[in-house]
Amino acid sequence: MISLTELKAIPTDDLDFERLYSRNPFPTSELIKIMDALIQMLNGSWTSTNLYLDINYRL
Repeated sequence: MISLTELKAIPTDDLDFERLYSRNPFPTSELIKIMDALIQMLNGSWTSTNLYLDINYRL
């Protein structure tokens, strides 16, 4: 388990993720979308062609 503070402290060069991590309140639902997609990709069950995942990165 990782705390929100630890998650926000992870350095990243990806400006979209940096924006996502720095939002307040933290957009938990958006992170769940990302994690679900990553799990599906690792399991080989990812079928979507929408690589943007419709994540709300910006305020």
